[in-house]
Amino acid sequence: MDIVCFSAVNWDPIMTRIQHLMKRFPKGNRVFFFEPPSTLISPLKDRERLEDLYIWIKNPKKKLDNNIYILKLPPVFPFYNKNRIVNRINSFFLAVYLNIIFKRFNVQKPLFWMYLPNNVDLLKYVKYSYLVYDCVDKHSEFSGLINKELVEQYERELCEKSNVVFATAETLYESVKSYNPNTYLIPNGADFDLFNSAYTQNLEKPEEFLNIKGRVLGYVGVIRDWVDIDLIDYIASRREDWSIVLIGPVGNDVDITRLRSKQNVHFLGARKQQELPRYIKYFDVCLNVFKVNELTKNVSPLKLYEYMATGKPIVSTRMPHVQNYTDVVYIADDYEDFIKKCEIAMGEDKSVVEKRIECAKQASWDNRMKDIMAIIEKEFALGR
Repeated sequence: MDIVCFSAVNWDPIMTRIQHLMKRFPKGNRVFFFEPPSTLISPLKDRERLEDLYIWIKNPKKKLDNNIYILKLPPVFPFYNKNRIVNRINSFFLAVYLNIIFKRFNVQKPLFWMYLPNNVDLLKYVKYSYLVYDCVDKHSEFSGLINKELVEQYERELCEKSNVVFATAETLYESVKSYNPNTYLIPNGADFDLFNSAYTQNLEKPEEFLNIKGRVLGYVGVIRDWVDIDLIDYIASRREDWSIVLIGPVGNDVDITRLRSKQNVHFLGARKQQELPRYIKYFDVCLNVFKVNELTKNVSPLKLYEYMATGKPIVSTRMPHVQNYTDVVYIADDYEDFIKKCEIAMGEDKSVVEKRIECAKQASWDNRMKDIMAIIEKEFALGR
């Protein structure tokens, strides 16, 4: 069977749940991974998005493992999450392009795997045999030019049309299950063997760490407006003997000026996933510094499982999903408590390390995909 994935992120540079799952479909299936379209005005805000206006002409961008095709959707009109008419117009023209691609590759009635609620308007223009909605975020809570009620309407309709719905966090699950009884909780996971190498292998210390002094508190992930910059600033100011290392791209929606002025805060930029264990190995504490709000209350932090696979101590803000792991994660209630939890984590009993690693092993992407495939096979057999 052909799987057509309408992704919420590009294949590169940050590996997310989406890529990990698509890579784990049996090799007998072709996977067409469509990166989300940019809007026609995106380059005005981010010059790096300029190539999105034309790169789709060269599709597929690349082919992986002989069965995964990476493609870029053409640019669309902006404000589709504020105005349904705009979204329908975009969907019509995207469908025309999709049908050309499907004809070129002889894709007939594929399995659709969707991540963005507004994609629901595509469904009336393209043929498919089965529909999966993998709900990974509370999309109506993102900042930007959106109409919250419209995005929630998109999601409700997509859930209702789906054969199966997956949700990554308990609060998301409770929300979308009301729209579709065939909803299952499948949290995020980790590339266990890769990240566990930080524990099992003698990895070389990164050159960037040679001039970093004191205990190292590290964060890995995209730095966007859901990251608590105030908390990082507070820690850096109160504990100047500690160094904070941040690995990941910085979004245009976050101001890090005051952090860049601090001698003990180090922005290393994005790194390929294969390189991350070498950095995390030299963290004294791994940080999950998400703000606690309606968006993050519905998140299953992927980095949580990656951190656990390394065995390193983890300190987190009090997010609902993280509270499932109070025996292996230190959870802070406020800024001062966060510092106290870091101090405790630095002196933790090493017996918790193996327990932390075992949690990550059970949550490996291989195991997550086995659960997903078993559910789909069951639902398919039941004719749902």
